[in-house]
Amino acid sequence: MKSWKINKMSNNMLKKLQLSNNNIEDFIVDCYDKYSVINFTKNMFIQISKLREKSMFFAYDSLIISSALLGSCNILYNEDMHNGQIIEDKLTIINRFKENQKI
Repeated sequence: MKSWKINKMSNNMLKKLQLSNNNIEDFIVDCYDKYSVINFTKNMFIQISKLREKSMFFAYDSLIISSALLGSCNILYNEDMHNGQIIEDKLTIINRFKENQKI
């Protein structure tokens, strides 16, 4: 999980769901307890920029892909990117909503 996702979710929980600060704090603690939280580094921003230029991904998609690569993931489930695309010979994008998709 990326640290900015925790911020985004916390904001949505506060504004859209109108949850209490205690609920949001519990969510934040749970995220850090259950997941490996990735903070942005200079190398990550450089990789995002290179992915965006090389593969013509949107900035947000480049951020997601870069996080998956840095997290040593080999599969990225995403319904908005190209199904079956392989990034840097390491990461395969899978769209589970495509017909006959095998996982």
